[in-house]
Amino acid sequence: MNIESLIQLKETKEDFKYWINSDFVSAEIKEDLNKASILFLPFIGQRRENEATFPSGTEAIYSYFKEKIDKEFSVDICIADELYQELALHSNYKRLGKFIVKSVALPVFLAVLSSYVYDTIIKPTNEAHQVYIENTDKESPKKYLEIPEVKFTIIVEDSSKVTKEFNYEGPANQVENITESIKKLWDAK
Repeated sequence: MNIESLIQLKETKEDFKYWINSDFVSAEIKEDLNKASILFLPFIGQRRENEATFPSGTEAIYSYFKEKIDKEFSVDICIADELYQELALHSNYKRLGKFIVKSVALPVFLAVLSSYVYDTIIKPTNEAHQVYIENTDKESPKKYLEIPEVKFTIIVEDSSKVTKEFNYEGPANQVENITESIKKLWDAK
């Protein structure tokens, strides 16, 4: 399977400036957000028109990034604290979120994202969630591992304001390969 075919890539005008100047960003936090190398972005209009929400679990992934990311890069959430809200959408997908990343921080961001998926989704699944399926030919049941699915969007911006959006929706066990492919696709721009 061609891993790169699992990634949707498109050009976008949604750069750091676009997000930092959004209605849900207060003047008080704009300066801090302008210093960030990585921003966690809300989804707009998932529940109500123009409403900014984050996937359920955003605080956990944000804390993981704050703990693991190199100190030379700053991580922030792109919304005023009083407007922050999470929305739980129940499906087979673990929604990791939407992020915008300065190209200089991309390799570190991708490594931490891959590590997060392994530590919080793949490893616990391997230890706990075995699915048993009985063969139709009446042999003894065999164990099959149910593979969790993840979904995320990464917008990358370089110093010349070239901005591309990468979307992935698929098996969590492919995230390490996907992050490597995103880096290659970005470098080939």
